[in-house]
Amino acid sequence: VPAEIYAHGTQYWFIGCAYILGLLIPAHVFIPVLYRLHLTSAYQYLELRFSKTVRICGTLTFIFQMVVYMGVCVYTPAFALNAVTGFELWGAVLTTGLVCMLYTTIGGLKAVIWTDVFQTVVMFAGQLAVIVVGVQRTGGVSEVWRKVLEGNRISGV
Repeated sequence: VPAEIYAHGTQYWFIGCAYILGLLIPAHVFIPVLYRLHLTSAYQYLELRFSKTVRICGTLTFIFQMVVYMGVCVYTPAFALNAVTGFELWGAVLTTGLVCMLYTTIGGLKAVIWTDVFQTVVMFAGQLAVIVVGVQRTGGVSEVWRKVLEGNRISGV
């Protein structure tokens, strides 16, 4: 994302606006329908509206997508661990998977949520640190703003 913003300007923020719409529309359109029909998943609705075949296709598509996603989620930190420590990649993948499986199994959803909270705090703290250090090393907010305007980096407004 930072490279995209650097290369193409700040119009990338429109994606954030799309995320908001992407959350509001399902929350106000689809969820009430599922609630009124006493359904617990969109897959039940697919079966009710279309057929069991459509429900199975939707379910299999979701499972495939999640398997690929989980593979990326396990491989990425394992790759970083491999780069930093020199562990064998397969060992790092196995260790990462086992650690995640262990804390999820022992702690359940609560452990997963607290891990997500911790990761979010670390990411925001890192972003804030980069911004503060970057602004200080550049010469202050006014200098950053001058360079942004000079480089024509503000767009999409």
